[in-house]
Amino acid sequence: MSQDKIHFIGGGQMAEAIIKALIKGNSIAANAISVSDIDSARLQLLHRHYGVQTSDILDVDLSTAKIIVLAVRPQDSNHRPTPCQDSIN
Repeated sequence: MSQDKIHFIGGGQMAEAIIKALIKGNSIAANAISVSDIDSARLQLLHRHYGVQTSDILDVDLSTAKIIVLAVRPQDSNHRPTPCQDSIN
């Protein structure tokens, strides 16, 4: 099981499917996964069902994550820069 941290920007169905597969496949522990989203109900569901860390602050766990997954539909991004845009090499 990997100890690397993964952060998801967006907590919708796509992120949930990936999180579920990672945890069920014992690829990573739930406490090594964090999710940020603007929908607090969605965050509560992900925390309750999978035990992942959640936040409505979009860039809260970017500095500690080895992998960042952008799980936001293009039409929902409103063409705004992502919180990690300055950190992407």
